[in-house]
Amino acid sequence: MELCSGGDLYNYLADNSFKMPKDQAHRFMKQLLKGVKYLHSLGIMHRDLKLENVMVQVNEEGKTCLKIADFGLSTILECGKRINEQVGTPYYNSPELLRNEPYTFEVDVWSLGIICFILQTGMMPFNPNDDDELRRGVLEAKFGMPTEMIGSKEEKLIKMMLTKKVADRAKVEECLEVLLE
Repeated sequence: MELCSGGDLYNYLADNSFKMPKDQAHRFMKQLLKGVKYLHSLGIMHRDLKLENVMVQVNEEGKTCLKIADFGLSTILECGKRINEQVGTPYYNSPELLRNEPYTFEVDVWSLGIICFILQTGMMPFNPNDDDELRRGVLEAKFGMPTEMIGSKEEKLIKMMLTKKVADRAKVEECLEVLLE
């Protein structure tokens, strides 16, 4: 693995007080979406996308490049199949995962929606006091959208990604189209 001198994305954000210029957040989301699109094209579902599993590589000119890491929970999904295994990190888990329903690549899209929200606002979309409150928030997909902090493309993207019904949730390709508009 290449040296990622920027550490993981969580620490990178923490070092910057969870504030990031909008153009950088936009660029980071494009990189993540392209990476996950590639994984999905190979039939790989990551299942644990989160800030701590994204590494930040900084080159000599100071340019940053994100690398998806920690494939310990990933799996290869056979065409037309679904998985029914509880894995991942609760704050990034999708409603279907919490309901213990069979799932597919859309769980990664949900996790990317959480990451996008954090990159835009510096906050988690769900701010629970306990695990039960987190579960209710995710299952209802109810979160406040601080529109003054979020660009219009990113707001549209977050809404597409953090959609409760799997059938209505955007695919990675659709999300990329929004950022490339």
